[in-house]
Amino acid sequence: MSSVAQLHWRHPPPVEAPCPTDRQKVIRLGVSADLTGIGRDNFKRTPLYMVWAHLLGSLPPINNASIAEKGGFSPTYCTLMNARACFRGVNRPHDTEDGGDSVYIYVLKIAATLRNDQKNAMVCPIGTYLVPPQNVFTVQVRLNASLQKPVDELDGLVTRIEPVAGEAPSHALPVGHATRYAEQCW
Repeated sequence: MSSVAQLHWRHPPPVEAPCPTDRQKVIRLGVSADLTGIGRDNFKRTPLYMVWAHLLGSLPPINNASIAEKGGFSPTYCTLMNARACFRGVNRPHDTEDGGDSVYIYVLKIAATLRNDQKNAMVCPIGTYLVPPQNVFTVQVRLNASLQKPVDELDGLVTRIEPVAGEAPSHALPVGHATRYAEQCW
């Protein structure tokens, strides 16, 4: 399984990311089944499409997925290596933690994303949608040390990917990032 074309789109390969504590080091992350519904009949297509486009930097390996590039604009292909910032702690309860101190948040600036689109379902249920320029995407990660069941051969799991409002005037970081998160790693 050396090429993306041989992968099953519902089982994305590990994601590489800069280490939250040392941006020069690279860590490998799995994708949480809770994020995508991997292995369930009611899996979530949109988060899976986002994982492929914004964490793996490619279209999902689905027949006719290139339809997503035909609407006049393409999704923003990037990886966590393109993150503009990393924060630790969500300053709210998370699992057994009062402040979600074990959650790391990567910030990506994305112009267009992929979503489930049923209007194209006969060809491929995928579509590209523009992201409002005042938004950023946050990707939440838990490292193995904080997981109840560590992931073999990986450093942790991606648990959430979502658009959030960016702080004016540049809209490069989430609104209220100084108080929303416990600390900025880089």
